[in-house]
Amino acid sequence: MEYAQMWSERYVDWRGRPVKPSKQGGIRAAAFVCGVEALESMTFVSTVNNLVTYFTASMHYPLAESANMLTNYMGTLFLLTLVGGFISDSFFGRFWTIISFGLVEFLIQRLCL
Repeated sequence: MEYAQMWSERYVDWRGRPVKPSKQGGIRAAAFVCGVEALESMTFVSTVNNLVTYFTASMHYPLAESANMLTNYMGTLFLLTLVGGFISDSFFGRFWTIISFGLVEFLIQRLCL
């Protein structure tokens, strides 16, 4: 039996139909997800790098409190990935979850700057 046929018989899409490897996923989808993740990582790192400076210079918090607020921010974002995973698995699917959360994160970053 051919590998593609074996693969499509074992996996089904979200509607329960057999997967066609030539039509689903592939290099375009993987490149899109990698691109979104790279942009998300760049915005996250740049925001985190600037927050301590903002808290200490503009908001006049002590350095220890600024670092504490930053770790609270990062911890909240990392815990929200679990919420995103639950929503992805339960409701929207991976593609629409990545699109919607990426758009929300982009809008939040633009509104905060």
